[in-house]
Order: sequence, then C-alpha cells, then structure tokens
Amino acid sequence: MRDAGFIAKGILETTRAVEKGTAKLVVIAKNVKPKKLISHLPNLCRYKNIPVFWVNSKERLGDIIGLEVPGTSCAVVNEGEAKDLLEKLKFQKARIKEKIKGITYIGKEPINLLSIDRVEKQIWFQQKFAKPILEGVKKGTLRFGKRIPAKLTLPIFISETRKKLIDARIEVLIWLKYKDIQKYSEIIKREYPNDLKELDKEMKKIYPQLKPESWVTFYGFGIIKKSQNVLSKKEVKK
Repeated sequence: MRDAGFIAKGILETTRAVEKGTAKLVVIAKNVKPKKLISHLPNLCRYKNIPVFWVNSKERLGDIIGLEVPGTSCAVVNEGEAKDLLEKLKFQKARIKEKIKGITYIGKEPINLLSIDRVEKQIWFQQKFAKPILEGVKKGTLRFGKRIPAKLTLPIFISETRKKLIDARIEVLIWLKYKDIQKYSEIIKREYPNDLKELDKEMKKIYPQLKPESWVTFYGFGIIKKSQNVLSKKEVKK
C-alpha cells in the first residue's frame, strides 16, 4: 500500500484530494492535536459528499496506511485501495450496518460504502408535497443516486420556506436502476399512488442527467410525530 501511491496522506494532501473531488473516502485520527488542524475536513467532506471515517489514534492510522510515523488523516483516491482499507476498518462497516438496522432493505445490490453518493441527514420536499405528507398520502421519495440515511429518523424540510415539516422514520430502502422502476411499482406507488408517468416526469425535471441505467434510491417512510415547527394551515394549503 505504501508504494501504490493511491492514498493521499497527511492533512495537506488529504485536503487537496477532497477539494479536487478525487477522494473516495477520508479517514481521520481522533486524537490529532490541536484539533483545528483537522477541524475543516469533516465539513469539507460533507460539502463534497465524501464519506468520513474516524480511527481512535494517529498510531493506528499510520500503521493502516503503511507509515512508520503516526498519521493524522488520509484520503483514498483509488477504489481498489479503498477496498483494502475498508477491510482493515471492518468495525466501521459494522457501524454503518447498525445505522440501517431495522430498515426493510429490498434488492440484490449490497450496501457498499464506496458506491454511496450521499448520506442523508434530512429530506427536502417542495411546498406542494407538504399537505400529502401530513395527510399520510405521500409516504416515500425517489432520489437520484445511491444513498443511505444517517439515522432511522430524519427530519423533513420544505425547500421554499426551509421550515421543518415533520420527523419521519425510514422504513424501506431500495436501490434500483431507474429502468427497473416497474419491478417495484407496488412499493413506489407510495410516492405517486395513481400515476408512475407523473413520477417519471417529475424525476426527469429534477434530475436532467437521469438515464435508464442510473441508480436511484427509494425511501419509504412513516410520520412519527408532528414537529413544533410544523407549517401553519395557510402554508400547508398552498
């Protein structure tokens, strides 16, 4: 691994790989001091949608990436090397599995951190969907790319007002090729109960780059509680 040259090592190289968007994942040691040396990395990775993993010590990280000295951080820029690194960080895989435990996962595609486009911490909807969500008519959403929820419970926000609508529990997670959407029509109809053609029109409007071979993620959810910041009746009727 040391001679492969596919892992950016150290804070400067890691930051550069993240900024260029070439990093597949970033690993940071928890005991780096002063903390301000690495404080920019988590937010930068979040902005670039790059997974971040933490190891307990610089010594362990240095050993993992083949350094003779402690390592502060590294960025994997080659998928093959990333797979090797993930094998050495099996406890991190287990942590991700724990996060999605309890979700009905449908599909043959395995959970693979390297193929995840985004980790969702909240879900955004247009204003027109507020009423259907609150009335329980709309119970799902289809998103471009492969995604996983950061938690089983995610807040739902309205894009126009940026207000929190409700909290929802993720109950179903499906990764599928967009061309295969009909195979899951009975589940996807939770999104548009009567017309998948309307869903297709909406998806292509939101995601112009969408193709039949594109991966998409379906979240099925249920409302678990009304937020204190729930929209006023006037806003919901819009």
